[in-house]
Amino acid sequence: MLGFEAEIPESNWDNKNIVSARVLKCIPHPNADKLKLCQLDDGKGEKQVVCGAPNVSAGQKVAFARLGTKFLDGFKIKKVKIRGTDSEGMICSEKELGISDEHEGIMILDTNVNPGLQLSKCISPFLQALELDITPNRPDSMSHLGIAREIAAKCDRKLKSISFNETKSKSDYTINITLKNKKGCPRYIAGIMNNIKMGKSPPWMADSLNSAGMRPINLLVDISNYVLLEMGHPTHIFDLKYFPDNNVTVRNANPGEKITVLDGQECKLINDHLLITNGKDPVALAGIMGGEKSAVSYKTQSILVESAYFDPITIRKGAKYLGMSTESSKRFERGADPNGCVTAFWRIVELVKELCGGELVSDMTDAYPKKIVQPEIQLDSGRVYQLSGIEIPNEFIKTTLSKLGVKIKSYGKDKWKCLPPSFRPDLTREIDLIEEIIRVYGYENVFSGTSFSGLLNVDVQDPYHDIHNIQIFLKG
Repeated sequence: MLGFEAEIPESNWDNKNIVSARVLKCIPHPNADKLKLCQLDDGKGEKQVVCGAPNVSAGQKVAFARLGTKFLDGFKIKKVKIRGTDSEGMICSEKELGISDEHEGIMILDTNVNPGLQLSKCISPFLQALELDITPNRPDSMSHLGIAREIAAKCDRKLKSISFNETKSKSDYTINITLKNKKGCPRYIAGIMNNIKMGKSPPWMADSLNSAGMRPINLLVDISNYVLLEMGHPTHIFDLKYFPDNNVTVRNANPGEKITVLDGQECKLINDHLLITNGKDPVALAGIMGGEKSAVSYKTQSILVESAYFDPITIRKGAKYLGMSTESSKRFERGADPNGCVTAFWRIVELVKELCGGELVSDMTDAYPKKIVQPEIQLDSGRVYQLSGIEIPNEFIKTTLSKLGVKIKSYGKDKWKCLPPSFRPDLTREIDLIEEIIRVYGYENVFSGTSFSGLLNVDVQDPYHDIHNIQIFLKG
């Protein structure tokens, strides 16, 4: 309908044979020091299970895979003897269920859950994921907000805004930002926050990240990743102690310069790479990945929040040279929103205040020497009819474009001057706007007025036609 292929991914936790169960009894295994013998109630009676998890204990509600359960990797639960004792199922970890990478212990459910419920009914609805295939020209749709905007336009609904408050700091903290490559980094925003209290992310945030395939790490990293998924704009949070003079310099790397990034990889750089530095030493590979040394940890008390716009070509070349592809680089190399820096910054500040007790002690410093302006496009309703073959009402045209973020003003009969939003770098010509109108109106509502089937009758069956039909059938 809107041009995005969507599917519900398969997951182990949605298996009907994986249910909630209550641990009735948990004792040491008679023949193994590191194993435990558990008695479970799975809603259909008592089961005996051998478990090696260190965190299992009596009274817990757990995720239990019954006999006959088949996991996506082909592994099937069977009745087995473990050190001479029967085991009639398996108590699962989050990793085994495909929820997260946590594998050191079993998944523990809410104490109010009744035994025998299908696991998918016991866990957060945030884990109900939908996978979308986003085309390279639509970076604006690589977020929950972007998809919500599309749905609102199609269904004629009002798009809810994401709440945040812009605040002024009472402190005299200042940040000095130097852009040595203004083409590679046209805009850089930063702010300082103190009194950070680190901890684990709340369940709603951890669940949301897990459902999107992101592993929760720590509260600050999770906030940055959550905003990335929510708003689509990459940000980064540094430990402030690596910026002793509150200086931020964005420059090109020196040939042969090295930086060790967050995943532990040491990157040998070329001059095309863009670096974030503290005025002297590199602290991040701009738009791709942060540096290992400047990473936040559970000891972090003060932070520097980065929200920037990087040139797509610069990031694409840099990531490709290193063979790296990150959630951040995917968005920047497709074209992020220059104005999204501001909203993403304040959203980060809002969540850090709410979840970490942080305080903004500097004003938002915005280095933006040359404003990026979207081109104004002239649109004629006659061209819409000429290309679509149907008369789409002017009111629908104006309403649709407005809901997609386009600013419109009339300059003649059935003609408009249109200013695309900064988050739509793909809208540069009249035909782009017409495509958006038809897309929301519905391709299924655009019919051909002429049938050419009678002119194309042939006696020989085209083999490629059969292949095409098979592809459609298999795709469903």
